[in-house]
Amino acid sequence: MYMGLIKSILSLLIVGVLLVVIAQSFDLTYTGNVVKQGFSTQAGLAQLDDLKEQYNVHLDNVPNFIKTLMKNEQANVEIAMNDQATKKLALTVEKGKIIKLAQGAHEKPTMKVWTTEKMIDEISNAEQPADALIKAIQEDRITYKALTFTGQAKVTASKVVVAVYSFWKGLKEKV
Repeated sequence: MYMGLIKSILSLLIVGVLLVVIAQSFDLTYTGNVVKQGFSTQAGLAQLDDLKEQYNVHLDNVPNFIKTLMKNEQANVEIAMNDQATKKLALTVEKGKIIKLAQGAHEKPTMKVWTTEKMIDEISNAEQPADALIKAIQEDRITYKALTFTGQAKVTASKVVVAVYSFWKGLKEKV
C-alpha cells in the first residue's frame, strides 16, 4: 500500500521537475520588436534578404519559445495571401538564427508551417506580439507540424508550455 503511494508521489515529482525544465527552455518572455514598426507581409516577401537580416539583428528580441521550437529546422512555410494566392517559403534556422529565407520549398523539410498574411501583419503590429503569437497558435491561425521525432517532441512540449502559460496568465489577470 505504501509502495503504491510512494511511486505515485515520485511520479508526480518527476513530472513536476520535467515541466519546470520544459518551461524554462520554452521561456515565453518577449523583449521588443523583431520587425520594423508598420511591417507588412507584402513588403517583407518582396525583400526576403532584408527580412532575414532584420530578424537576425533583433534575435535577442525573439521570444525564447520560438528560438527553442525553431532551433535547428528546415521549414516549409505556406502563407495564404489576402489576394487568395499562396506564397511558399523555404526557411533554414540554425541555433535560432535564420540562415536561409527564400521563395520555394525544401525537398526534405523538418517542419511545415501554415498561416495567413493577415495573421502575420496582426502579430507584427500588435502591442504585445508574443501574446498575439500565442493566441494565434491557440486558435490554430498559425499551425505547424514537425516531421522528425525530435521536432515532434519539441512541438508537443511547446503546446504544453503555451497551455500552462495561458492558464497562469489568465489566473494573474483575474487577481
